[in-house]
Amino acid sequence: MDDEAERQGERPGPPPPPPRLFDGEALAPSAAPRRRFLAVLLAVALLAGGIGAALGASVIRPQAAAHPTRPRTAARPSLRTLAATVAAVEPSVVDIRSALSEGGAAAGTGIVLDGDGLVLTNNHVVLDAASLTVTTGGSASYPAHVIGVDPAKDIALVQIDGLHRPLAPAHLGDSSGLRVGTAVVALGNVLGRGGVPTPATGVVTAKGRSISASDDLSSKPEKLTGLLETTVDIQEGDSGGPLVDLRGRVVGMDTAMATADGGDAVIGFAIPINEARAIARLITRGRAGDGIVLGTSSFLGVEFPPSGTLLASAPKVPGAPIEGVVTDGPAAKGGLEEGDVITALGGRPVTSPDALQQLLLAYRPGMAVGIGYVDRSGRHTVTVTLGSTVK
Repeated sequence: MDDEAERQGERPGPPPPPPRLFDGEALAPSAAPRRRFLAVLLAVALLAGGIGAALGASVIRPQAAAHPTRPRTAARPSLRTLAATVAAVEPSVVDIRSALSEGGAAAGTGIVLDGDGLVLTNNHVVLDAASLTVTTGGSASYPAHVIGVDPAKDIALVQIDGLHRPLAPAHLGDSSGLRVGTAVVALGNVLGRGGVPTPATGVVTAKGRSISASDDLSSKPEKLTGLLETTVDIQEGDSGGPLVDLRGRVVGMDTAMATADGGDAVIGFAIPINEARAIARLITRGRAGDGIVLGTSSFLGVEFPPSGTLLASAPKVPGAPIEGVVTDGPAAKGGLEEGDVITALGGRPVTSPDALQQLLLAYRPGMAVGIGYVDRSGRHTVTVTLGSTVK
């Protein structure tokens, strides 16, 4: 609500009716995937604790604490304004739960983009999922599938399957006009507890921030740029949820958090909604390329050591050394084990885990591919069938 209405004690009016996702454009129907993202699973051992351990996947944490560019003080919205803001946004917020391919589960949040169940969330919320369940209104649960993702931007588009009734689309604002000092509210599935989304208040402290981030399931840092920085207390499970202004307009998608100077003060980071909306538009139009990959993800089911780390049990040859394999995954079924080194995929040389990832992008789930590898007894070749991580 605007400050003038607050000062005069007027009842805040309802937010304007939410527009269609792309300012009046009809959404493209979900098409059969033309390209598939084949992910190599990481950090399987971190899931030993089940859902509790996996919840860290819901919030990517910057490796080094960032520093707010402005004082972290702002007037809190009145209880009436906060209640009105939450009421306007809550129907457009959903919980997302993923059953991970290697066991365990993770939880996050999503933003409803249209009445038919198109949902915006973070890529790391759906990464390495064997199946997805979306809960609407805190109670009704439905299966869902991934339409497409942009891993570099940490954005994913999910479609809810078998909806019983239309959902309320979020009112997407204009993040380009967002000013430092604007009061904002985040809603999300805090700690994966489900139910009514939990709000947290704060203020925008900077725009265009860049961070290096990683989550509890991956040791590889992720570079994210152009983010909104806020004082909102983003917590695990909030990832993918809306950051809104006091008129109930979504201005960002909550993505990461850090603590300032090692203390208790929290710094929240969000992807500007204009960027997320533009990527969602490309995904619905079937635009693969430029970082966007369409359809369900696939996996080989291997775990690699952190970049630059030598694996003592692996032969000293160029390639991708295997630190672990997913039980009953494609690699395990092909006989690959910890300590083996993958040296070729589909007849092309593999010089590193990253090189293997790039080669895998040319393949789809269910495809058979030849893998060359080296173990302590010599060189071998085996054919494996790649699996799907999100059905």
